[in-house]
Amino acid sequence: MNKKLYLSLFVICIILMSFSNSNTNNITIQNLSKKWKLSRYSVGWFTEKPSQKEKNDYIHLSSNMNFTSISEGVFEKGTWALKGNRTILSKNNEKESLTFIVEELTNNELVLTIDDPNDPDAKYLNIHFKN
Repeated sequence: MNKKLYLSLFVICIILMSFSNSNTNNITIQNLSKKWKLSRYSVGWFTEKPSQKEKNDYIHLSSNMNFTSISEGVFEKGTWALKGNRTILSKNNEKESLTFIVEELTNNELVLTIDDPNDPDAKYLNIHFKN
Protein backbone atom coordinates (compact mmCIF):
# COMPACT_ATOMS: atom_id res chain seq x y z
CA MET A 1 0.00 0.00 0.00
CA ASN A 2 2.85 2.42 0.80
CA LYS A 3 4.42 1.79 -2.60
CA LYS A 4 1.18 2.78 -4.33
CA LEU A 5 0.95 5.94 -2.23
CA TYR A 6 4.54 6.95 -3.04
CA LEU A 7 4.04 6.18 -6.71
CA SER A 8 0.83 8.24 -6.77
CA LEU A 9 2.55 11.18 -5.05
CA PHE A 10 5.45 10.97 -7.49
CA VAL A 11 3.09 10.99 -10.49
CA ILE A 12 1.15 13.95 -9.05
CA CYS A 13 4.40 15.88 -8.53
CA ILE A 14 5.48 15.23 -12.11
CA ILE A 15 2.10 16.40 -13.43
CA LEU A 16 2.18 19.57 -11.30
CA MET A 17 5.72 20.36 -12.43
CA SER A 18 4.64 20.09 -16.06
CA PHE A 19 2.08 22.86 -15.45
CA SER A 20 4.68 25.27 -14.10
CA ASN A 21 5.31 28.39 -16.19
CA SER A 22 7.76 27.34 -18.88
CA ASN A 23 7.48 30.69 -20.67
CA THR A 24 10.28 32.12 -18.53
CA ASN A 25 12.71 29.21 -18.84
CA ASN A 26 14.09 30.47 -22.13
CA ILE A 27 15.27 33.91 -21.00
CA THR A 28 18.58 34.33 -22.78
CA ILE A 29 20.39 37.21 -24.43
CA GLN A 30 19.84 35.52 -27.79
CA ASN A 31 16.07 35.17 -27.28
CA LEU A 32 15.68 38.75 -26.02
CA SER A 33 17.83 40.31 -28.76
CA LYS A 34 15.11 41.54 -31.11
CA LYS A 35 13.10 44.60 -31.91
CA TRP A 36 10.00 44.47 -29.71
CA LYS A 37 7.03 46.68 -30.55
CA LEU A 38 4.68 47.81 -27.77
CA SER A 39 1.35 46.05 -28.26
CA ARG A 40 -0.70 46.54 -25.06
CA TYR A 41 -0.81 46.89 -21.30
CA SER A 42 -2.63 44.65 -18.87
CA VAL A 43 -3.48 44.57 -15.19
CA GLY A 44 -5.22 41.38 -14.20
CA TRP A 45 -8.09 40.92 -16.67
CA PHE A 46 -8.05 44.57 -17.84
CA THR A 47 -6.25 45.29 -21.13
CA GLU A 48 -5.50 48.61 -22.77
CA LYS A 49 -3.96 49.47 -26.12
CA PRO A 50 -1.12 51.99 -26.29
CA SER A 51 -2.15 55.63 -26.58
CA GLN A 52 -1.79 57.54 -29.84
CA LYS A 53 1.47 58.97 -28.48
CA GLU A 54 2.80 55.43 -27.90
CA LYS A 55 1.68 53.80 -31.16
CA ASN A 56 5.25 53.64 -32.54
CA ASP A 57 6.96 52.71 -29.26
CA TYR A 58 9.49 49.90 -29.34
CA ILE A 59 12.62 48.60 -27.68
CA HIS A 60 15.40 47.02 -29.72
CA LEU A 61 17.68 44.87 -27.58
CA SER A 62 20.86 44.02 -29.50
CA SER A 63 23.06 41.03 -28.77
CA ASN A 64 26.01 43.42 -28.32
CA MET A 65 24.18 44.59 -25.15
CA ASN A 66 23.16 47.98 -26.55
CA PHE A 67 19.55 49.06 -26.89
CA THR A 68 17.56 51.70 -28.72
CA SER A 69 13.97 52.60 -27.98
CA ILE A 70 11.21 55.04 -28.63
CA SER A 71 8.98 55.79 -25.66
CA GLU A 72 6.13 58.24 -26.19
CA GLY A 73 7.96 59.58 -29.24
CA VAL A 74 11.29 60.09 -27.44
CA PHE A 75 14.32 58.22 -28.82
CA GLU A 76 16.63 56.71 -26.19
CA LYS A 77 19.70 54.52 -26.33
CA GLY A 78 22.05 52.87 -23.92
CA THR A 79 23.19 49.48 -22.67
CA TRP A 80 21.35 46.57 -21.17
CA ALA A 81 22.18 43.60 -18.98
CA LEU A 82 20.44 40.35 -18.17
CA LYS A 83 20.53 39.03 -14.61
CA GLY A 84 18.29 36.01 -14.17
CA ASN A 85 14.85 37.15 -15.30
CA ARG A 86 15.70 40.83 -14.84
CA THR A 87 16.61 43.05 -17.75
CA ILE A 88 18.41 46.21 -16.69
CA LEU A 89 18.43 49.21 -19.03
CA SER A 90 20.94 52.01 -18.53
CA LYS A 91 20.53 55.09 -20.69
CA ASN A 92 23.66 56.74 -22.02
CA ASN A 93 24.93 59.61 -19.87
CA GLU A 94 22.62 58.78 -16.94
CA LYS A 95 23.59 57.15 -13.66
CA GLU A 96 20.20 55.61 -12.93
CA SER A 97 18.96 52.45 -14.58
CA LEU A 98 15.54 50.90 -15.06
CA THR A 99 14.93 47.27 -14.20
CA PHE A 100 12.28 45.14 -15.87
CA ILE A 101 11.22 41.65 -14.87
CA VAL A 102 10.60 39.26 -17.76
CA GLU A 103 7.25 37.68 -16.94
CA GLU A 104 6.87 35.86 -20.24
CA LEU A 105 9.04 35.32 -23.28
CA THR A 106 8.14 33.43 -26.43
CA ASN A 107 9.42 33.78 -29.99
CA ASN A 108 6.79 36.43 -30.71
CA GLU A 109 5.86 37.98 -27.37
CA LEU A 110 7.66 39.62 -24.48
CA VAL A 111 5.83 40.59 -21.28
CA LEU A 112 7.61 42.83 -18.80
CA THR A 113 6.86 44.39 -15.44
CA ILE A 114 8.81 47.25 -13.91
CA ASP A 115 10.85 46.48 -10.81
CA ASP A 116 10.75 49.82 -8.99
CA PRO A 117 11.26 49.80 -5.21
CA ASN A 118 9.83 53.34 -5.09
CA ASP A 119 6.58 52.22 -6.73
CA PRO A 120 5.42 48.85 -5.37
CA ASP A 121 2.29 48.92 -7.56
CA ALA A 122 4.39 48.96 -10.77
CA LYS A 123 4.74 45.18 -10.57
CA TYR A 124 1.04 44.76 -11.39
CA LEU A 125 1.26 46.46 -14.79
CA ASN A 126 2.19 44.02 -17.55
CA ILE A 127 3.77 45.62 -20.61
CA HIS A 128 3.26 43.48 -23.70
CA PHE A 129 5.53 43.60 -26.74
CA LYS A 130 5.34 41.72 -30.03
CA ASN A 131 8.13 41.20 -32.52
